[in-house]
Amino acid sequence: MKKTTAIISMLMCLLWAAPAIARDCPREPAMSRTVQAAVHAAQKLVSEKKEKQAAADLDKWAKENPDTKDHYLCFYRGILAYQQKQLKKAAELFTESLKIYPCYAAAAQNLAVVRFEQEKYVEAAELMLTAYEVAEKPDPETLYSAGVFYMAAKQADKGLPILKKLAAMDKPKAHWLAALVQCYLNLKQPRKAEPVLEKLLQIQPDKDVNWRLLASIKLELSEYAGAAAAMEVAYRLKPPDNASAWRQLGDIHRAAGAPKQAAKRYLIAFGANPTPKDRDILARVYLEGHFYDQALEQAVAAAKAKPTAKRWVLAGRINMMRKHYGQAYDAFSKAAAIEDKDGKNSLLAGYAAWQMEKAAKAEEAFNLAAKRAEKDSRTAVEANRCLKSVRAWRQAMAEDQAPSL
Repeated sequence: MKKTTAIISMLMCLLWAAPAIARDCPREPAMSRTVQAAVHAAQKLVSEKKEKQAAADLDKWAKENPDTKDHYLCFYRGILAYQQKQLKKAAELFTESLKIYPCYAAAAQNLAVVRFEQEKYVEAAELMLTAYEVAEKPDPETLYSAGVFYMAAKQADKGLPILKKLAAMDKPKAHWLAALVQCYLNLKQPRKAEPVLEKLLQIQPDKDVNWRLLASIKLELSEYAGAAAAMEVAYRLKPPDNASAWRQLGDIHRAAGAPKQAAKRYLIAFGANPTPKDRDILARVYLEGHFYDQALEQAVAAAKAKPTAKRWVLAGRINMMRKHYGQAYDAFSKAAAIEDKDGKNSLLAGYAAWQMEKAAKAEEAFNLAAKRAEKDSRTAVEANRCLKSVRAWRQAMAEDQAPSL
């Protein structure tokens, strides 16, 4: 919106422009000699950086000449009021200028800017449309302002036809296309935004914001691989300086099913000293990519830094996948020591001990699971089944080892 706040100062140069006949408008009223002299004196003061005195002199002149109605005079007084941040007064003067001469495009534009700053976005948009319609040489930038003002008013549906008209012009400007893309996104129409953005990228392929817009569109379409690719280009053009941006890219890669790329971006986001929660994320991401060594490293580091049953269970499960049953047993046992709701962690420790062929440890773990499990729960049924099997196994081993007669 930076362009809109500059409109008033830009339009000051129009004050002494030759009167022009706008479309379907009467000829612009000529300025009287007395008004011209008063305005000229005020302009001289402005050139001497005495804006407040210029405004005061014109206010006094207008008060002393109440019967003189001149749109130029009101317009210039409005500009001086705006420059002194007197928005209410500026709005009143621009409104009076339009009452005197409704086809004065400059006054309509300036009033639109004031209304925008007063957060009266719909009125601001309508005034910009008026300025466009009555201007002798309509400026497409006025239409652009109307479109973005409607968007600011959360009425993107009214801004859409305006921005589409601009986009259809020969050699549309990049910011027109960007506004249309954003308008489509506001209206939840990402498919329609995509070809517009492709046109924008042809004009400005080196603008990171355009690639970010493409990533937004791809995300809206749940095309995560495309979103990640677009964001990677954006970050190459302008690397972000905050961790959250790198984490967001990691999330997108993860959603796209690229855990290795996700992990790389998470490592940048988390820095040299990841928190236990950061390591939880890394462990799961590495696990999704079947990078078991890296997953285990992060899981164990998180569990040691801030021990919880959940963290030790994850470390145990990864060790089970690696067939490192002794380490899995240790991890599950640590989990059970912290929390063993319904005996589930003891049951896991029993499985690991059984895989190690450590019958005594397995029996002990299954026995704990059976005692701690709620009666007739799945864990209780499984623990008792395993306990029965382990005891039968131990008895069979004992019989095998007994001396024969």
